[in-house]
Amino acid sequence: MKRYLQGGEGSSESDEEEPVIRAASDPHNLGRFVAKHVVYFSQAMEELRAGRKSSCWSWYLLPTPPFIKNNVEVGSGTNRMYALRTEEETKEYLTFKHPTVSLRTNYLEMMRVVALQLTEGVSPTRLMGIDVPRLKASAANFERVARQQADPEMRAACAEVMDRLEMPRPIEAPLAPAAKAAEADEAAEDDEDDEDDEDDEDDEDDEAAAEQELEEQRSAE
Repeated sequence: MKRYLQGGEGSSESDEEEPVIRAASDPHNLGRFVAKHVVYFSQAMEELRAGRKSSCWSWYLLPTPPFIKNNVEVGSGTNRMYALRTEEETKEYLTFKHPTVSLRTNYLEMMRVVALQLTEGVSPTRLMGIDVPRLKASAANFERVARQQADPEMRAACAEVMDRLEMPRPIEAPLAPAAKAAEADEAAEDDEDDEDDEDDEDDEDDEAAAEQELEEQRSAE
């Protein structure tokens, strides 16, 4: 297998070619990522927890949109094979069902470990080597989609990585209907909690007043 350094997008690449097999239940061929997570995820997490990426796995575990320069897609065959080409494919990545591998859970765990290392003072270059641009592109893509999909957990994890990398925060886009509904439900729950708290406080005040009145009656007797 031939490997080389791809300078254009800041990632180490390979000329690896794999067959594309799509099932009706997997129209975006996300199974290609599952197979690689089985092989590389544990090793990648060991490296990140140790504070330094030292092997080649970023194409599979930190997927990005295609790298475009001058309106032309650049990168090796591996880069192209593991690009997330549409917003719909990125959404499906976060919800893809597999018996043993959760792409979303693995990505979320990876973002949290990256954020922790950066917070503790590990430099982006030491942590990710030449894959810092890929990390930025991947985090920004998933943050945007998580924001649209009302996935606050994923959004927060990606946003923290972006903050630690001193990336500009994205302009808030209009929320998708599902996201608006989720926010509305959350706001309604908060209002109900506030009302319940107020009711509890009123009940406590009434009980205190009743107890005070009873005590005064006893004293008068």
